[in-house]
Amino acid sequence: KNSCKDCPINTFNGDNLGKDRTKHDDIDDCTSCPESLISEEGSHFCNACPAGTYFNTSKCNSCPNGWFQSSNGSDWRSL
Repeated sequence: KNSCKDCPINTFNGDNLGKDRTKHDDIDDCTSCPESLISEEGSHFCNACPAGTYFNTSKCNSCPNGWFQSSNGSDWRSL
């Protein structure tokens, strides 16, 4: 039975090839994403929020009405 568990949201395990078992045997092997980057559960890397959204606390949110964000990982601006 497979007892492997994914790293939680907003963390990652950068050992993509999975060759080093010692990097996959403890929750401490999961690294927190740098500030303003996010990840899904079980990710191997973190991403910036996509265009049309902005980072707030721990997730990407849609820009409010009258505001925009035209590129990944940018701050939102008034129209």
